[in-house]
This record gives sequence, structure tokens and C-alpha cells, in this order.
Amino acid sequence: MIPKDRGEGGYPHWQSLPTVEFVRSAHRKVLTVPTRNVNLTDELDSFVAYLVRSGRYENASEVVRDALRILERAERQHLATIRAAINQAKARGTADGSQK
Repeated sequence: MIPKDRGEGGYPHWQSLPTVEFVRSAHRKVLTVPTRNVNLTDELDSFVAYLVRSGRYENASEVVRDALRILERAERQHLATIRAAINQAKARGTADGSQK
């Protein structure tokens, strides 16, 4: 259950996050983004370090953001698959367990 007491940005106070400002030099635009601390297993930490060392990513934050984008796409696809199965079942008249 989410507490009704909401902090900045509509998040409960216990979820309020510190922010970091980034300045994009080309546009001199300041971006404020929330920060999180994440605990990783030794294996995941090594994998993140490997990806950064390989040059594919500039830092661990880029790795985590990319991983979360991939997870988000997979979650959307999973939900779309479930919704499609529900809609097919409804069309057959079996979504509620009854037959037409």
C-alpha cells in the first residue's frame, strides 16, 4: 500500500530522491535527474565494469539506464502478450471460464 503522504513529484516522502544536475555543453541546458543507490552482486558489478572498460558505455549509470530501458521494453511486450491472450479468450467467450 502506498502512503497517502506524498513528497516532491508525487512520490511518497520515503521515495523522494536526491537529484544531480548535468549541463549539456552544446546547449548549456541543465538537466536535473533523480539518483539511486543500487546494490549489485559481484557478478553484475563485474559485468558493469567490463561494459564500461569496453568503451561501449562511459560509466555505470549509462549501463544501468540502458538495462532498465531494455527491461521496460520487455515488460511492455509481456503485458501486450497477456492483453492479447485475454482479448482472444474474450472473443472466444472463454475469458470468464464460461462457454458461449
